[in-house]
Amino acid sequence: RTGAHLLLLSVVEQVPYGGDFTSPEYAAFRKERERHAVDALDHALEPGMRARVSVTERVVYGKPSQQILDVAAQESADVIVM
Repeated sequence: RTGAHLLLLSVVEQVPYGGDFTSPEYAAFRKERERHAVDALDHALEPGMRARVSVTERVVYGKPSQQILDVAAQESADVIVM
């Protein structure tokens, strides 16, 4: 009703410290985490809601608490809902 824009955000965390970021196992792990993040965004809204609301989806990487605040600042978000 207000014409607001909705940004759906999912943050993918890195492997715990000491991980080998060049290994094939890490690449597979990251791909699976990305797929999970996209699936979560796809199911975040009730069916039909996307037709009534302006929605953007974004997947970012890093520490969730920091990334949420960074994206909110970049987008000049008025409200954060978790």
